[in-house]
Amino acid sequence: MKKLILIILLFITSLYSRELQKVSLQLLWKHQFEFAGYYMAKEKGFYKNNGLDVTLKEFNNNNIIQDVTSGKTTFGISYPDVVLAKSNGADITLIAAILQSSPLALISLQSSNINSIKDFKNKKIMINNNAIQTASITAMLQSQKISINDLKLKQHTFKIEDLIDHKVDISTCFISNEPFILHQKNIRYKIWDPKDYGFDFYNNILFTSGKFAHYHPNIVKDFKEATLKGWKYAFNHINETINVILKKYNTQHKTKEALLYEAHILKELALYDNIPLGNINKTKIQRIYDVYNLLGLTKNKINFNNFIFDDSKVYLTTREKNFIKNTTITVAVSKNWQPFTFVNDQGKIDGISSNYWQYLVKRIGLKVKYKYYDQFANQLNDIKNKKADIIYSTGATKDRKQYAVFTKNYISFPISIAINSKNIIKYGSFNDIKDKKIAVGKNFTAHKLLKERYPDIHFVFVNSIKEGLKKVANNEVDGFAEIRPSLIYNINKLGYKDLQVNINTDIMFNLSIMVRDDYSVLQSILNKYIDVTKDSQIATIITKWENMQFKNQTNYKLIIKLLVATTIIIIFFLYRQYFLKKSVKEFDELINSTLEGILIFKEGVVVDVNQSALDMFNCKTKKDAIGKNLFDFVAEGHKETIIKSLQQNDTQPYEAILKTIDGKEFYALLKGHNLKSKGLRLSSVIDITQLKQQEIVLLEQSKLVAMGEMIGNIAHQWRQPLSVISTISSGLLFQKEMGVFNEEKFEKGMNEITNMTQFLSQTIEDFRNFIKGDREKIIFNLKESVDNFLHLVEGSAKNNNIRIVIQIDKNITINGYKNELVQCLINIFNNAKDALKEKDDLTNLVIISAKKNEKDIIISIQDNAGGIPDDIITKIFEPYFTTKHQSQGTGLGLYMTHKLITQGANGSIQAVNKEFTFENKTYFGACFIITLPLK
Repeated sequence: MKKLILIILLFITSLYSRELQKVSLQLLWKHQFEFAGYYMAKEKGFYKNNGLDVTLKEFNNNNIIQDVTSGKTTFGISYPDVVLAKSNGADITLIAAILQSSPLALISLQSSNINSIKDFKNKKIMINNNAIQTASITAMLQSQKISINDLKLKQHTFKIEDLIDHKVDISTCFISNEPFILHQKNIRYKIWDPKDYGFDFYNNILFTSGKFAHYHPNIVKDFKEATLKGWKYAFNHINETINVILKKYNTQHKTKEALLYEAHILKELALYDNIPLGNINKTKIQRIYDVYNLLGLTKNKINFNNFIFDDSKVYLTTREKNFIKNTTITVAVSKNWQPFTFVNDQGKIDGISSNYWQYLVKRIGLKVKYKYYDQFANQLNDIKNKKADIIYSTGATKDRKQYAVFTKNYISFPISIAINSKNIIKYGSFNDIKDKKIAVGKNFTAHKLLKERYPDIHFVFVNSIKEGLKKVANNEVDGFAEIRPSLIYNINKLGYKDLQVNINTDIMFNLSIMVRDDYSVLQSILNKYIDVTKDSQIATIITKWENMQFKNQTNYKLIIKLLVATTIIIIFFLYRQYFLKKSVKEFDELINSTLEGILIFKEGVVVDVNQSALDMFNCKTKKDAIGKNLFDFVAEGHKETIIKSLQQNDTQPYEAILKTIDGKEFYALLKGHNLKSKGLRLSSVIDITQLKQQEIVLLEQSKLVAMGEMIGNIAHQWRQPLSVISTISSGLLFQKEMGVFNEEKFEKGMNEITNMTQFLSQTIEDFRNFIKGDREKIIFNLKESVDNFLHLVEGSAKNNNIRIVIQIDKNITINGYKNELVQCLINIFNNAKDALKEKDDLTNLVIISAKKNEKDIIISIQDNAGGIPDDIITKIFEPYFTTKHQSQGTGLGLYMTHKLITQGANGSIQAVNKEFTFENKTYFGACFIITLPLK
């Protein structure tokens, strides 16, 4: 019998092992922390969880690229020379760049008196004789007019002792390894890093063959996902990871201290410049190719669009495509499970889960029909009996897995307990209440999960959340268990002020999609789309319901406050009317008590003023003002503004420049109102000169912030052209020395240098125009102005992997302030850039478009960063409002943008969140809409 059981267990184990996809990874070197992420992905089961059985191969002087392209190994790790291999015809697809900045550099001892790269001449250097692998080193040397032939080359022994013993003067090194040994020996050294000279390459690039990526894209996605998860774990648990390496992967016999040093250096290089882990930027790959090309090492051009694996795509099998095309899915929908899924007043499905499901349906293109249920148990029965195909708002439990399959989780919430507020002290935690009477919906998900974990809990079954909460309120039970959002929503909706949700169990409710067990193909489709759904999309849905639905009860306090305020206002006006009728003297006292100046006109002549107006216009007595024409107090150039205001019975507050009786001008905020029964015009005036001065200071601050950004942008933009110019010139010399120089390459190089210098000149000219800041109203071409903006931010955009798309007719012109519009675009772009940095996506977009109608020009700046949270979108134009830390933002950018558009250009600006389609893909983000009047 025991033998039979053992055979069965072995059989089951072998079946399970065959379910895992066997793949292999060829490491770039011997085992060390350099490959820690792969170790931890294997040790922590991340590969296994993604259905992969991964074999890690230690380096053994083999040709990694050839092994991968031939199929000898599935995945490989490479130096940047993988780009050159692609140019030379290798079938390669890049998956991830683990090190955003290369650790490969040159090292010399301080005692060697080498103070600059120019001192390298005639020195002994230990370097790999493969120029392909050391291209960044070669390019750095040539940019300083040092050729490899100027050095005495020594074959690399990979022993730092040769440098210490002065057998060589310089050596290549990994800054994560060799410097540690010198530290230990207290030997001072210097590092010569290519990135300090503009040659910043990737390293430890994960890749596979193009053929494998084409036929097995989902395996590639699963491998990448598990690998990056492994790296995140390794960097967050460095000590644990080092212990694993010491125990299982330490073939080089490194010390714990050496591995710790290596770990911290590599973590800095992997997360360099806050770039997402594993990110590959097409522009940076292009630059690596350009360096190889200038060194005369490339053979063919590369199609960079197909070179990098796109894991944002969903790769469907033929079977999955046919299922979507030919199948209508019957969806079982709960009619009243707020706030997850219910039927709203318009008869449509709504709620957190419903909104997410509708997003999936639209993106996948599913054909669906809905069946509505009052009882959840009936939904389950229909799934079991194949009368319905899915429930999109439930969780997996043991008994349900007997007749259904489940997708990956798309959101999680805790199972919580609602209790009477009178029992807060009595029940402080779940342990205090789990042995009491707890109500729960029978066969609800909360019931299933609690029963699995705590089978001895005494449950009181109810048929609905409403019934459960009522029992708690009436003290019939000690608590009611349900998913936290459901409790909060229903307590607010039903008005149970004495119920609180302050106890969480240790059980998380993971929302997933339940699928009938013979529709595994549908489960696979849904999982693929759940994988590529952005966290920002989920966050937007949750935020909407937190802000809109969980606060649904009537705000009686607010109503009472409004009633009180309205009553006070009514009493005030009655009181004021009574005393106005009673005494003109008291009227004078009233208007003299106001801070604003009040002037009363009749047919354009001043008939009365208050004391504040006298002070404002520098009048000693009322005789100095009464009887004067109102235009005696208006500065030249602003009379037309006053005339327009007089044509309105009641004006909105507006600005104008007024003057005192002795001719001194000041900024004022005015509001006018006609007293028709009296034939009088009442104008209130506030002196805003000080505010205007503060506004100018704010504008200058905003300008300085923008200038700081611009200087950073120029640094980014100049580095590559200067590197290209330097590399071209030194590359031509190198080609001449190597005997491969020809006129065609010389002419091409000179043309490229000319283009680069013109680009640098144009960048400086654009920056000069921007900081010049003449506030001159001119007619300018919008497309050309936006192109100037593009020049100023292009470096920053490339550095942050942002694609800026311009969709503007070249014939649109604007009569306004060109520099101010450019500053507004820069401010909006900087906010979009900061938001895009937070999202983990290969596609970062900023789309600028414009259209013209009969009255206005409408400019839209759209990004795909996930949108602005609803609770702050109305505050973003307020001064000093910022979501950043104080060291990162002042909150002035969007405030000044609003001022420049609304007051400087007489236009309007608004921010909205919207979904949009670009190149057949759907995105979601913030859109700033600027409206400028044509006249």
